[in-house]
Amino acid sequence: EMEEGYIHKDGNGMPAKLRVPPDPVSLEHLVDSVPPQWLNGEMEVLCNCVVSEECLRRAADILNWKDFYKASHGYIFATLRSLQTSGIPISELTVRDRMEATRCWDPATSAETNLWEVCGGVIFVHRLLACGLGSLDHTVYYATIVRERSIRRKIIEAFKSCLYVLHDTTLTPQEVMQELKDLLSSGKIPDAIKELEFIAGGQK
Repeated sequence: EMEEGYIHKDGNGMPAKLRVPPDPVSLEHLVDSVPPQWLNGEMEVLCNCVVSEECLRRAADILNWKDFYKASHGYIFATLRSLQTSGIPISELTVRDRMEATRCWDPATSAETNLWEVCGGVIFVHRLLACGLGSLDHTVYYATIVRERSIRRKIIEAFKSCLYVLHDTTLTPQEVMQELKDLLSSGKIPDAIKELEFIAGGQK
């Protein structure tokens, strides 16, 4: 007989609203899976910012280069902002000059190179210039989602630290409790949740 409060049962005869906790294998897979991100959304932000400085200013009000999941996307955004704050017009030439002048380590080749090469060079920048519409509304929309996914990743990383503490059997119960209290009361989790709450309120 159907339990009170449930509209129907699923194919296994379980009440449809009943949530079964994930088994340890599923949980382990979830922890090690690719975290929340939206690479297409990141590209949309960059495409608009590279052709419109107003879009770039508005995007910078919402996120920063560290909010991009793909490192090369973050480097491009940081370069665009660097040019803008320096009063230098954004073009393929100025972007290339600034990125070639920025040395970095390329983990793929285990050698020192520059941001221009790491980010894909002329092919990648041409791609950005070709798809950019300079739409302010689109920029705000995509930038907000990119920022929201970044906040989710920060919260996930913070809770991963809690899992590591719980798995550390060298700690006494008192030490575990203190570690968890310190982690949960630190600014990272509460601040991230508040910001996520703010974004959720703005999307109603």
